[in-house]
Amino acid sequence: MRKKGIFLIIFSLAATCGLFILAKTNPAIIIQKPVLSISQISSLLGMIFFCYAFFLSGRFSFLENIFGSLDKVYKLHQITGRLSFILIISHFIFLIFNYLGNSVMLKLLLLPGQNLSYNLGILGLWSMCLVLSSILYSSLEYQWFMRIQRSFIIPFTFGVWHMLVIPSDISRYMPLAIFLLLHVAVAYVSWIYRVILYPFFGPRFEYKVESFQVFPNDVIVLSLTTEGKKMPFLPGQFAYVKFESLGIKKEFHPFSIASSPLDDKLRLAIRAFGDFTTQVKTIKIGEKATLMGPYGKFSERFFDRKDSVCIAGGIGITPFLGMINYFKDSKLKEVKNVHLFYSVRNETDNVFRQELEEISVNVQQNLSLNIIHTEKDGRLDAGFIQNALGELKEKLYFLCGPKIMMEDIASQLKKLRIPARNIIYEDFSFQ
Repeated sequence: MRKKGIFLIIFSLAATCGLFILAKTNPAIIIQKPVLSISQISSLLGMIFFCYAFFLSGRFSFLENIFGSLDKVYKLHQITGRLSFILIISHFIFLIFNYLGNSVMLKLLLLPGQNLSYNLGILGLWSMCLVLSSILYSSLEYQWFMRIQRSFIIPFTFGVWHMLVIPSDISRYMPLAIFLLLHVAVAYVSWIYRVILYPFFGPRFEYKVESFQVFPNDVIVLSLTTEGKKMPFLPGQFAYVKFESLGIKKEFHPFSIASSPLDDKLRLAIRAFGDFTTQVKTIKIGEKATLMGPYGKFSERFFDRKDSVCIAGGIGITPFLGMINYFKDSKLKEVKNVHLFYSVRNETDNVFRQELEEISVNVQQNLSLNIIHTEKDGRLDAGFIQNALGELKEKLYFLCGPKIMMEDIASQLKKLRIPARNIIYEDFSFQ
């Protein structure tokens, strides 16, 4: 994760705390009424985190330059959303503690009544709990998960309205109000862009399905062509894809690109599991596909002169297909070596064996291929890689596959004194 993005969030939090103190005509009151003060600062910081959660979900192209690759952006989006909820709940709990024994105030806090500002706070809190519980405690298909996530704008709006109308430091101290409203404006712009404008004004490219293959292990390989502008991408990047088939629910889904930017056609390799990917089998030749992207920083350091070790598991081979095809056809093979370790259950799952072996033959001096069948050879680990390569240092390690495999091998490599900065992987287990 890029430090400048973290520094941006820290600045917002620190500035909010500073303005909160300056908003007090007598700052000593913070110490004199600690429970009330904790409640107040919790609400302010909770709103800042809430705004960042929207900002980080906006799919703005510049986010990856500030916060790192899109998987890091979404992980941070999840963290800021959770912290926002914790702080807003803390605001409510500390308010109750502060007014214990005051039945009038407790009634305002707990029950809807004639006071608009308190009613808005109650509506914001309970609608936030409702949306969050719908996500956490129900098995949702991908498109419903995304739609419910977008409805967080409802509790956010109640919270902003509550913040503006209730007598508080915000209403009394203009610099604090302006600072918070700037964050709120960014949050609304992010939501409007992501939900309404993005499908029309985002990085959109129109393709059509030229061919597809369905393999016995439910891997589907699609070849796409375009008569319009090609999507410019780096090997190993991914795009959000939507097929216009009536049989497929119209939601964009992220898929890695399995072809090289030097190829005429764009290829996707998809493992059919879940509601959407299973329906991909119903698409037809000539069908329209809309791609949004590209995204991802996975292969950014693949262009370094350091030798690269690519470690793939299952359908995680997809980005590496694009990377090694690019390696084969470019001058990159003249300045470095690539070692590919591909872990699959058995020969049936190894649908790309022929392609990988052909590439290996073409670039045999600079590319080594190691295929591991886990049913026969056992699980791939750092020890296997060390036995194959010998010296592990001064190399870059790219991992893509099941999350548990990536975490295990990354941990093993770190124990072998491989710097964390030289271990690169992306994790898109969004939910």
